[in-house]
Amino acid sequence: LMPGGGGAVMPDPVQVLAHIGAHTSRLRLGTSVVVATQHPAAVLAKTVATLDALTNGRVELGVGIGWQVEEYRAVNVPYEGRGARLDDTIGALRSLWGPDPASFTSETVSFDRVRSAPKPAQPDGIPIVIGGSSPAASPSHSTPRTDPGRADRRRRRRDPAACPRAHGGTGSSRTRCHHP
Repeated sequence: LMPGGGGAVMPDPVQVLAHIGAHTSRLRLGTSVVVATQHPAAVLAKTVATLDALTNGRVELGVGIGWQVEEYRAVNVPYEGRGARLDDTIGALRSLWGPDPASFTSETVSFDRVRSAPKPAQPDGIPIVIGGSSPAASPSHSTPRTDPGRADRRRRRRDPAACPRAHGGTGSSRTRCHHP
């Protein structure tokens, strides 16, 4: 969605990747930024897991909170609190991609004993990369709840700069990884 008569065509990234995935067999498939807070977590989890299953585990999910108030109004989602909503959505995605039945409770996303299929083809789940231009998008902002791999990376002393960016290249202070 773009306010006004913007000339930029912005197709749904997951659908574009489904098309690309159908015509390739080795190419990794990643979104730049899906405004995850504008999608119901259960629908996004199923959509992305389906893509991952159909492409034999080649998906990386780039997410963000967006910046256009008009987009949020168009989908009837509050613009305020979108950072916390993103953290909740990531937690819900991880829960839905795990064993069934899944349960998750937070301020903005809640479900109990839900079954979600298909599961991602990647045994450790789909890597999630957060992109953005705010301090909250930096690796230092991640929490154990939103980034279950944080403690493991600290134990292994993994450099957050090795994290892939939403737009390619190496990580920066404006991108944080969420590997399971």
